[in-house]
Amino acid sequence: MVRIVCVIAMLCAAWLSGCSREESRTAPAAEQSKSPAVVQQERPVEAAPRPAPPPRPNGGKGEMLKKSFPRPPVGPDRSSRGNGGTPAVVGASPALGADRERMRKRDDYVAGLSKAAYTFNPPTPIKVARPIAVALWVDPAKEAAQLAEEMKKAFPESAARVEPGTTVWSPRMKAALTGPTDLEITPLDPGKDGKPFDGEKDLSMTGRTEWSWSLVPTLPGTKKLQLRLSVVLPRELGDPHELQALERDVDVEITVWWLIDHYWERWKWAIGGIASALAAAIGWWFKRRFGGGK
Repeated sequence: MVRIVCVIAMLCAAWLSGCSREESRTAPAAEQSKSPAVVQQERPVEAAPRPAPPPRPNGGKGEMLKKSFPRPPVGPDRSSRGNGGTPAVVGASPALGADRERMRKRDDYVAGLSKAAYTFNPPTPIKVARPIAVALWVDPAKEAAQLAEEMKKAFPESAARVEPGTTVWSPRMKAALTGPTDLEITPLDPGKDGKPFDGEKDLSMTGRTEWSWSLVPTLPGTKKLQLRLSVVLPRELGDPHELQALERDVDVEITVWWLIDHYWERWKWAIGGIASALAAAIGWWFKRRFGGGK
């Protein structure tokens, strides 16, 4: 009896094992045989998007912070930097654009100027306390050598010191002669409206234009004399355009008369004392010589 029960139990276990294997084989096929509609129904339903929160009123805390601390402007992007890390100019201001245009016109004006000959007679050597004339001539129609010969005839005392050269010519120019304080320089050209001459002149297109100064050295020694010539630009182009200055050394020599005049204040007391002593000695000698004989 027991054997019969064991056999029946083993048959039942074998039957159950075969059923489980059959179900595992048919499950994928059943899953693949489902229709798209059934699959669509079995997918989970997505949640609907949440509505955006209502905006805060203007009096909210966030709006107050934005009004109190506004967001700073965004600076230039690093990608817009040029060579060397310099920020590239995205947009120039109207004032900067106007200055650039003015400088461009200024450079074009100076580059378009013509040439002219000039002559200059820097004085050296000269005597202390003696005035001497210094001149500058500019002529667009003559050669520098020809203009120099004319200046030598006009200033024969400084013929050996005349220097010719070439410079820029402009319809209006300014010349200035400067030096140390012990060189008294006075323009000989008359001023306008009772004012001192400022060095500006309208230049001739066919002849020479002259500037002249009187120079008086008050102390001996070597002095630095400087001549500056500038192009006076139209008012809208800015200040005058200064050309390269001419610098010359001037040797000032001493004279006997200058020594006497310069040191007279010191010497007159000594001379007066010596004269007084001589007068007293002569008076004593006469008194003793002739007074003792009476």
